Amino acid sequence: MNLKVIEMAEFQKKVLLFICFMVALSNNGFISQSLADEINKCTNSETIIKTSKDNKKSKQESTDLQIVVCRGAKTFVSNITNLNKANIYYTDVSNFEDGELLVKIKDETVITGKKVLIIQSISGDTNDALMELIFTMNIVHSLGAKEIYILITYLGYSRQDRVEKVSDAFSGKIVADLLSQPYINKIFLVKLHSSQIQGFFNIPCININTDEFFIEDIKQKYKVSDIVLVAPDVGAAKSIIKISKIMDNADFCIAMKYRPEAGKNEILAITGNNVKDKICIIVDDMVDSAGTLCNVAEKLREQGAQKVVAYTTHPVFSKKAIGRIKDSVMRELIISDTIDSKDKIASCDKVKIISIADWCMQKVLWHLEPVFKH
Repeated sequence: MNLKVIEMAEFQKKVLLFICFMVALSNNGFISQSLADEINKCTNSETIIKTSKDNKKSKQESTDLQIVVCRGAKTFVSNITNLNKANIYYTDVSNFEDGELLVKIKDETVITGKKVLIIQSISGDTNDALMELIFTMNIVHSLGAKEIYILITYLGYSRQDRVEKVSDAFSGKIVADLLSQPYINKIFLVKLHSSQIQGFFNIPCININTDEFFIEDIKQKYKVSDIVLVAPDVGAAKSIIKISKIMDNADFCIAMKYRPEAGKNEILAITGNNVKDKICIIVDDMVDSAGTLCNVAEKLREQGAQKVVAYTTHPVFSKKAIGRIKDSVMRELIISDTIDSKDKIASCDKVKIISIADWCMQKVLWHLEPVFKH
């Protein structure tokens, strides 16, 4: 219910607000036209409150969201079915010979005074994707957008969320600072590598956790009694325990990983429930080199697992990843579309894509369109 209270005694304000609130509770969030007229008449106000008709009009106007899509998010946005395609605009990016980017937005007049959502995946050529997003943010602000929101389907540099030595760059925090511009209303991030990254941002930040989406898919395919959920390392333990509780306390185990140097790892042990004759389901936030996933799958099979499948949100897929997956004992790898990976997985039947685009967009719109709850 929308209220516009003119200047009056504080007591009168509170009484009127209380009356309107109580009536609205019993009338699906709206008040009748007659009551609105009476209150407006008593207070000599033209627009103290708006009726259901006005509210519906206001909501219709607020849903007129303009979408600006950067290059890294084209595939993701193409999988969204619940958007008005007429409100979607794409960045026009040129590369100079020295590597600099020139970013433009066509039809820029539609942005002025509007609510704008910018979508980007900071992946592939990570540095170019990051700069394209920063330049796009500035363009939309310069064009006079009323509100600016950002949806980052994959946040590059998110794994650099700590420093081992003083001489190391705190890259994750630096990137967050670059994106935390005062004119940005809110940033939406999909399945962060670690929850502490939210604290790096100096503006409101929402982490959209994809575990909820994957849980539904797992429930449809497998019986809880037949599976063991697997955390591929200690860092994923907290997440796998939460998933286990949601899935009626499904069995779970944790892989103890040792990483002697960047890009190399070995699985020392698997701790937790027995995996013998079970379907082991690894759940992780991303797959890069696929070394960890393949090594964990091998260890699980050695301990008698019936088969091993994996769910990962972000398919980074560095150069040797697909080859490792092909040669591994892993039966299936389910990935999302936060990063465009169709070309990379074309030669690997084990990898399947499940689009989270519609589901993710619903989460974003829920935050952008306030709902009167009763």
